[in-house]
Amino acid sequence: MPVANGRRVAVIAGCRTPFCRSGTVLKDARAVDLARFVARELLERTNLDGADVNAVIFGQVVPSALVPNVAREVSLLPQFPKEIPAYSLNRACASSGQAVANAYDEIMLGDADVVLAGGVESLSDIPILASRRLADILVEASKAKSLGSRLRTLSRIRPSSRRAGWPTSWSRRARPSRSAPGSAR
Repeated sequence: MPVANGRRVAVIAGCRTPFCRSGTVLKDARAVDLARFVARELLERTNLDGADVNAVIFGQVVPSALVPNVAREVSLLPQFPKEIPAYSLNRACASSGQAVANAYDEIMLGDADVVLAGGVESLSDIPILASRRLADILVEASKAKSLGSRLRTLSRIRPSSRRAGWPTSWSRRARPSRSAPGSAR
């Protein structure tokens, strides 16, 4: 759809990773590995030179504590120039759609000509939520100088200290059920 500046935006190609139930055949695949795989595959299928990509935008609802910016990790693939801008975003279930919308905006505004945009998730590799009390005990135990001191610290763990609070952005329906791990209410 043309606008005042005359630029048109088009989705040229798409690629997706396989998907399955969490904790099954892809349980060892990290989200960042899936994102890198799909980015390489898209470049291969389209014969697109990575040097022609002006930005990388990825959506991810549950980022890894070890890899909080999956788009940046994708942009570090050798196919892309090292100075390519990249960012990740979170918009709950609409994260990948928001990444595509942001790519559209960058192209329409003349900030980019080609943007690699998408989303990735691996619910087999999500951060485990812990209460503040449990986290404090575990940090203290990791700093203990002796086995006895470590065991005394760990003995302070109670069933109530394992209870984690839910992030305020999670709706009641999106919270995992206590009766069936990994299922939604």
